[in-house]
This record gives sequence, structure tokens and C-alpha cells, in this order.
Amino acid sequence: MRFTDDEERMILDRPALTPEVVRVARACYAESGRHYHDWTHALSVLSWVNDVCSVFTESMLAPFSYRDMRLAALFHDAVYT
Repeated sequence: MRFTDDEERMILDRPALTPEVVRVARACYAESGRHYHDWTHALSVLSWVNDVCSVFTESMLAPFSYRDMRLAALFHDAVYT
């Protein structure tokens, strides 16, 4: 499944990740030899985390923040060997 530009923007903006974080993540997932674990996969996982975390308050996610969860989701397959 591919995301439209608007869908991608919505996934990345809940709340917004910095442009530098997005740039680094995109570069990691753009490496050659990736089949399933590509940028679309990272966005799919991040979208799922957005949906799951949206029902929790920040204190319910403690000791991690929503930002921490989003970063973990985005970079979960960044290193691919």
C-alpha cells in the first residue's frame, strides 16, 4: 500500500516530527536491497502507533512519551542487514 502525499503528511504531523528526523528516516529506508521494510512500511507502523497512542493520555504512556513511541516506530527497521 502506498500513501498519498496528504496521507503521509497527516501521519508525520500527529504531532509533527522535525524535518531533520524525517530526512534521516527517509535516507535509512531508501537504502538498496530493501524489499518489505521500506518507507511505506515505516509509515504504516507509524500510522498504527498514532492510532493506538491516540486513545492514551501522556501519563498512561509513562515512562515513555508519545514522541518516544513515534520515533521508535519510525526507526524500528532503519538498520536493515
